[in-house]
Amino acid sequence: MSGIADQEMVCVDGHVQPQTAVDQQPYLIFHENEQKVISARGQVMLATAEATPKDYLCISIITCLFCCCPIGSIAIIKSLEVRSAVQSGNMPLAKEASSAAVRMNVAAVVYGVGIAAMILFLSFMRYINYKYY
Repeated sequence: MSGIADQEMVCVDGHVQPQTAVDQQPYLIFHENEQKVISARGQVMLATAEATPKDYLCISIITCLFCCCPIGSIAIIKSLEVRSAVQSGNMPLAKEASSAAVRMNVAAVVYGVGIAAMILFLSFMRYINYKYY
């Protein structure tokens, strides 16, 4: 009488299963840019694991508040587009919106620093003019 009682039992993910059932399940081997799926029959299938693009939402909010509000607002919109594209599984659109968010953030920082530098320069020139005249 050979049944489940005669087989060695193992615990997998909180469930007790016979050893033969565990041996037949496919398992994953992860590498840096790809994953190998090895089935119970020994077949190796390669599947690339795409990293989700960053949305840069925090940086977009900071640039909107402290650098340039109009360009920062566009960066926030692009960051939210990244999130919605990732949730819908549209990775090309997510990558495009992510790069657009980065470009808008860089533009907002450059514009904000340029305006701050111009204000400081004009203030300094005004100070020099009042001091000598």
